[in-house]
Amino acid sequence: MEGLNRTMGDSSRLGLVCNGENSNLALESTDTSKMKEESGRTSPGDPPLVFLCSVCKRALGDSAGWMQSDVEDQSVILKVVSPFVVNGKEQKVSTAPRDKCCMIESLFCSGCSTCIGKVYKSTPKHLDFKRDLYCLDVHAIESYAIGQTTLQEVPEEDEPLTLEKRADLEKELEKANAVLKALQNQISALEAEMS
Repeated sequence: MEGLNRTMGDSSRLGLVCNGENSNLALESTDTSKMKEESGRTSPGDPPLVFLCSVCKRALGDSAGWMQSDVEDQSVILKVVSPFVVNGKEQKVSTAPRDKCCMIESLFCSGCSTCIGKVYKSTPKHLDFKRDLYCLDVHAIESYAIGQTTLQEVPEEDEPLTLEKRADLEKELEKANAVLKALQNQISALEAEMS
């Protein structure tokens, strides 16, 4: 099991936990110092993240649109999302204790219609920083860290295909094709004799 931790400017940590084919996001408070956000990444060494719907695996956004995380709300806040994120048709008053009196629109994945988060349309002053941003629920999304998969590398003994090697391969393919045609003719002749 390996984890990827990213420290955000709001003193929270987004953890990506990979276990085989499954990856889960988790937000937790940390006491780390604030770091400058650069295109959604906290340091040049952090790989970019792609946020996926946990049900149908459609790409919903990426860390280039990252604004911040909200530990209490367990959400990732993005300024831009992919076209696969659709707003609900109606606004409603939030009933969550922390969001009381906020007007929100639910966000859905266009592929599977799963509710993946919300957009705040009207907020009290202490939540103004969330207004008109996409708050994706970490329990409804997964993430993929670019470059964190195990790729099968080409062995060193396999050299790149050159023009000379290509010509040799084409000759071998022509020979194989000629043999196949000869066999096909023999099979056709045998079938004709048996009929």
